[in-house]
Amino acid sequence: MGTNKFYSREVTEEQKNRIGEVQHNFSMLYDYMNEFIPEGREKSLYTTKLEEACMWAVKAISIEEKEEDEVWKRVY
Repeated sequence: MGTNKFYSREVTEEQKNRIGEVQHNFSMLYDYMNEFIPEGREKSLYTTKLEEACMWAVKAISIEEKEEDEVWKRVY
């Protein structure tokens, strides 16, 4: 079997709440900064990188090891 990084994992309620908080804060940052950054290529790049940073933050939360996963790895 391959690495677990390429498979979906069920997230806990606590992880869902943290993901929602992260997404909310990225959205707030975008809305705030959107007022100051003029239209153009740089704004497009800023938006793309902000979306990318949010994606990685969500991924980090969603793939973090649960305690029982660690126990399973040690036993088998």
